[in-house]
Amino acid sequence: MKLAALSPETAEVAEHTPIQWIPGHLCFAQLAELPPELPPEEYAAFAELTLEGSSPFPVEQLCWGYWTDAERHQLLLVAVPRFRLEQAGLKLDEKAAHVFPGFLTAVTRVEAPVVVRFVEASGSMTALRLEKGKPLPQAVRSVPLPEEADETAYAFAREQALRALPGVADAQVEEGYWTVGLVTHSKDRGWHWTIRHGDDQQVVYPQWGAADWWTLDLRDAEAKTRLQREQRFAGYLTIAALAAAGTFILLLLLQLALFGLSAWNGARAAKEAEQMARVDTITQQQLLTERLQSSSRAGLRPFRMLELINMVRPPEVYFERVTSNGLDTIEITGKATAVGPVNNYVDLLRELPFITTATVEQTSETRGAEYRLKVTFSDVPNLADEQRSALASQP
Repeated sequence: MKLAALSPETAEVAEHTPIQWIPGHLCFAQLAELPPELPPEEYAAFAELTLEGSSPFPVEQLCWGYWTDAERHQLLLVAVPRFRLEQAGLKLDEKAAHVFPGFLTAVTRVEAPVVVRFVEASGSMTALRLEKGKPLPQAVRSVPLPEEADETAYAFAREQALRALPGVADAQVEEGYWTVGLVTHSKDRGWHWTIRHGDDQQVVYPQWGAADWWTLDLRDAEAKTRLQREQRFAGYLTIAALAAAGTFILLLLLQLALFGLSAWNGARAAKEAEQMARVDTITQQQLLTERLQSSSRAGLRPFRMLELINMVRPPEVYFERVTSNGLDTIEITGKATAVGPVNNYVDLLRELPFITTATVEQTSETRGAEYRLKVTFSDVPNLADEQRSALASQP
């Protein structure tokens, strides 16, 4: 499976490499500020470092990409966990060379200072906050659409996305929503598609190879593994070719003169050492990739359960050891400044709608209290930003 736009579009592959959209509600997007002194060749490393600090999931479990606006020192990060693609049953065309979230298909320049635009693409309704003179969306919120949606469902999804979008108090909110047409290709302009809003229709021609905000690098572990496998195979071919060349040179030198045998052996040994070092490097990269893949297949449910109960944990209660028992239970061993905060914490957990039981065993000491807490979940929801803030602010 290829989930990447790793190289610019070329004329040789243009007629055989389609464009596909990722549903916006499966992704999360973040706008970051680029340091003015950062050179373009370090944008990718900066994007990955930013993602590591803000993503609730490990980077190796994400398919992610970035778009830059170097003139205004902005970077838009978009990522999607691999398990969400699998849960959604999203199957990608292995021939697809360009894959990115569908909400970016209608990001075009606006005339008003601040505009909220709605885009329907790939089963998602997305609200975009666009600002005049800035090619990157300043905020993004997407909600899923039902499989058989009518106009009522579209209107409801539009309002949901608008309520979740920050910074819209002074914005001009467009009526209705834009829809995305089929992707087509022409020899003169390359890939393009139409976006329609009532009678208004625009044609989008992305500049894939230009050094502008369309530059992207969506990657996944499988694509990296395949690339490393190809590199290892190429290394073996190189070694085989060098060995054949060495044998030929050996025979030639034996026929020319015996006195050159010692010098030739030294050169041949140095070449073999160099090539073996390359083989060791490729093998180590392959081993690391396999370990990352094994890690990415592990379930993330225990981390989400820990995140939910950690939001309401008072500062007087500490976690020392956390274990997961099955898919619905977390056991915690820790300490607290006193018995009271532990009891208050357990009472608060029992009031949460997605927790079935919360039991605690604790002992009091002169310098605090030790406890063993067992929490059983009835559900592990994905909370929106507003819900997380409200949950974290509970007394």
